[in-house]
Amino acid sequence: MGWLDQTTAALTLRLSYSFTPDLALDFYAQPFMSSGRYSKFRRVVDPGARDFDDRLALLNPAVLTLEGGRYHVDETGEGDPEFSFRDRDFNVRELSTNAVLRWEYKPGSTLFVVWSSAREDDLVTGDLDMTSDLSRLLSAPATNILMVKFSYWLGL
Repeated sequence: MGWLDQTTAALTLRLSYSFTPDLALDFYAQPFMSSGRYSKFRRVVDPGARDFDDRLALLNPAVLTLEGGRYHVDETGEGDPEFSFRDRDFNVRELSTNAVLRWEYKPGSTLFVVWSSAREDDLVTGDLDMTSDLSRLLSAPATNILMVKFSYWLGL
């Protein structure tokens, strides 16, 4: 158990542009960044206690050692940790984008060209730095999908 200091930034962008009544482009982008750093770790000592402080004991930071992505807890001071747990600090960065080109080449008949892209990066620093995080996100590998839909209206 521990305190979580979390910062999140998210935005949804939509842009629609009609070149002509029959030709339009829609664009959608959603960047998301979140980071979290844990501190003031506690361990359960009496799960049935009524008072929070009686239920969970605060771990003294002096007994914690962070090594290889794990906290080791040596409460006795003998140099042999009694238990360990994973460092849960996190950074998450995601960017989803879509672009849809719609052309109604004949009344009732439409051609759609859709491009979809997704990027993600999760290097753990525990701090949100908009400039650095956005730069890392834009340089992360993307999964791109291109789709084409063709519909033709038959007037029978």
